[in-house]
Amino acid sequence: MTNLALDASHDASRRSWVASSNQPGTDFPIQNLPYGVFRPMADGGTPRGGVAIGDHVLDVSAIAPLLGEAQALAGLLAAATLQRLMSLSQDAWTTLRLALAGLLAAGYGEQHRVARHLHPMSLIEMFLPARPGGFVDFFASIQHATNAGRIFRPDNPLLPNYKYVPIGYNGRTSTIGIGGTVRRPCGQTRAAGQEMPSFGPSRRLDFETELGVFLGGHSEQGVPVPLARAWDHIFGFCLLNDWSARDIQAWEYQPLGPFLGKSFATTVSPWVVTADALRPFRVPVRSRPPGDPAPLPYLADEDDQASGAVDIMLETRLATARMRQQGHEAVRLGRASTRELYWSVGQMVAHHTSNGCSIEAGDLYGSGTVSGDDETALGSLLEISRAGARALPLPWGEQRTFLDDGDEVTVTARCVRDGFAPIGFGSCRRTDSSRACQLSWQARCHPRMGLTGPLGMTGSRPAPHVLTEGPSAMTIHTNAFSEAVLSPRDGSPAYMTGFENSFATEAVPGALPVMRNSPQKAPLGLYAEQLSGTAFTAPRHSNKRIWFYRVRPSVLHGRGFREVDAGLIRTAPCREESRLPIAQLRWPPIAIPADPCDFLSGLRTIATSGDAHTQLGMAAHVYVANRSMDDRYFYNVDGELLLVPQDNAIRVFTECGLVDAGPGEIVIMPKGMKFKVDLPHGPARGYVCENYGNYLTLPERGPIGANCLANPRDFLTPVAAYEDKETPCQLYVKSLGRLYVTDLPQSPLDVVAWHGNFAPVKYDLRRFSPVGSVLFDHPDPSIYTVLTSASETVGTANVDFVIFPERWVVMESSFRPPWYHMNVMSEFMGLIYGVYDAKPGGFVPGGMSLHNALIAHGPDAEAFDKASHKDLVPERLSGTMAFMFETRYPLSATAYASQLDLLDGAYPDCWDGLARKFERP
Repeated sequence: MTNLALDASHDASRRSWVASSNQPGTDFPIQNLPYGVFRPMADGGTPRGGVAIGDHVLDVSAIAPLLGEAQALAGLLAAATLQRLMSLSQDAWTTLRLALAGLLAAGYGEQHRVARHLHPMSLIEMFLPARPGGFVDFFASIQHATNAGRIFRPDNPLLPNYKYVPIGYNGRTSTIGIGGTVRRPCGQTRAAGQEMPSFGPSRRLDFETELGVFLGGHSEQGVPVPLARAWDHIFGFCLLNDWSARDIQAWEYQPLGPFLGKSFATTVSPWVVTADALRPFRVPVRSRPPGDPAPLPYLADEDDQASGAVDIMLETRLATARMRQQGHEAVRLGRASTRELYWSVGQMVAHHTSNGCSIEAGDLYGSGTVSGDDETALGSLLEISRAGARALPLPWGEQRTFLDDGDEVTVTARCVRDGFAPIGFGSCRRTDSSRACQLSWQARCHPRMGLTGPLGMTGSRPAPHVLTEGPSAMTIHTNAFSEAVLSPRDGSPAYMTGFENSFATEAVPGALPVMRNSPQKAPLGLYAEQLSGTAFTAPRHSNKRIWFYRVRPSVLHGRGFREVDAGLIRTAPCREESRLPIAQLRWPPIAIPADPCDFLSGLRTIATSGDAHTQLGMAAHVYVANRSMDDRYFYNVDGELLLVPQDNAIRVFTECGLVDAGPGEIVIMPKGMKFKVDLPHGPARGYVCENYGNYLTLPERGPIGANCLANPRDFLTPVAAYEDKETPCQLYVKSLGRLYVTDLPQSPLDVVAWHGNFAPVKYDLRRFSPVGSVLFDHPDPSIYTVLTSASETVGTANVDFVIFPERWVVMESSFRPPWYHMNVMSEFMGLIYGVYDAKPGGFVPGGMSLHNALIAHGPDAEAFDKASHKDLVPERLSGTMAFMFETRYPLSATAYASQLDLLDGAYPDCWDGLARKFERP
């Protein structure tokens, strides 16, 4: 048997300098370190191997030079598959794992060299870990075998061979994937009482919750692998869902077994948890009941019986399309442990190779459906519904016997044992998409089309009507060049492209009036209402307004306001200005509180400038939230809001429609626009710029010319979608720095159609096309301006939003990081992800700094020394996204920010190493 001795990598007290890996409940603490194949979304290059740590992925081949004797092993992960690593031995796998664990452990001395190669999971694509040459699906759970057999053979559920041989069949490898959409398969079925079969879509689509096993090494054809050496070939484990069309399978399986009813889709989770990581969770194989035959000699081994099972608790949940659209949690269908399997993984290897069949690196086993001993531990709907004889009741009135269109099945897993750090597998998720086979052809013909409808509503709806005003006005149905971007998942956001365009969109056909803004009777019994962003008489090119066609007018929202405590929100002029002496200021990330807080209650103002009364200046906030706003809504009178998610994605429900934004994206929320923020993926953190002055717009390009920087086509505005909810809610408004609330009997997001140019906008910062120096000298950071709010002084902004994205630096004989400077503008800076090249240490994602007007700052001593001596070869700054809110007005830290224990009093020490170098000639 493989050595089961534990090492330092299993120590439960070990912590990582990657903070998210130390959070309770994480699947990926430093004790796990699973492998996967990934690619950053902003990177068009080749996928490569990475290791999961907390909520980040480490690009392993990129840090290979730091791994000493494991450098060559890490280099194997530069490929788009893990098979080169899988082809090696257990000793090699252990060596690389230990080296990576040391690199990521707290106290590692060169964190900054590693941190620049960490990528947030929210900003990556995942790929199949390996392309198996062979896939064998076993039948290892005796509970599942008994339950399934009892349905078809009540008197003799288990076939005579079950207790003697690990039964399996060879599956199809080309339909193995890691997620996405499962197309309902077609095939022959024969209904009860019918003589002739018919051909059509399966009506009995089912999931199977399984454990996947990736094999490694190589065995010679004709040479069996003995059970005692089986674990030498087990690289790691994943989650597996082997989808089944039960009606197709029932008609076709005799006499040769599964075929079309199983070959259409198999889903695996993208992360492979190594056999090394699972050593603490190895347990004895399930004891055989008295009277059961002992395994034949080639399937018998004392060590395997003592520790050949793994205690992995699998859990399966179901979320219907209706549940997701109404915001309900998924329902747990079953929960069972793999320690209860009748046949061990080692016995599967020994039996599979007993006839001389060889093992190739990347081969995949499925355990077969994992079920337990009671009704709460069933791993398929076949068992839960008794083959459709009893319906499974779901909350809110739905029921299931088998999967319906739009159902989402999620499999998760955890390993827990006293004295050891719990580890997880991520998730294995897919959605059953379409009942009719021909829809897969339609999807290819119309890859950008999708469905959307009322927020939180369900049902089949026509595609939204979207038009663009102007001389080339056309609907998206007839003009693909309009570049409408519609999400393929029902109920998810859909967008129109362009910046400061005038759009027209309706969630229900016929809701927009023709020709008139305010007809005598608006269509469908709606109310016409205008939201003005500028004075009526503003010049046409700068005039901003939007016409809403809503269920009830906003005049009903303006009654009964009462002032409430604004919490930690402050508005300039702030009367609580801190008494901190002028200095460079820096804060690490503000932790997301344990107490319930949504986006509004989680807003904390860090600094303010100017005066909201006179519409000058800005405020810099952060938000920390652990719950959705649900029945709380908000709008801001004092200025427009620029939302910058940093940790986890948010979904913003607005009067104009839905907007999703994750780290690396921004959302501009016009002032006066009602909205609420949902947290679809859990707790979230981010930054907010509240702009009191002129609206943010694209900067002039000047000598740069017509292209690059932020391009209008990459900005997205939501199509109309509305919330038809007649339940009590609260509407909050901030005006002149005070917060008010009123009670409403229904949702204020009831806009069924709208047209105009004063709508929310989102933008992916990774679409910014940087322009930089291609010969010498570091350019002014103004060339990285995404958006600007102009002041009365040309070229001196009320607010600039500047980013420092991924880019090439190539300047010759030049100091490449930002130079030391004293800026007349005030700078509030944050880091969304990665490492900022001028501050490789101390300035971390989620953190922030404030360098006020004419306060000197620049690279720390370490960055200066490195930049002064490095070889000036072309260098790509990857996996980084920093930003700056810059204003012409002095920024005052709030009392809250100045009294935070997090305030980094040692920040100025980062320049202490800047020693005198001048020598008089």
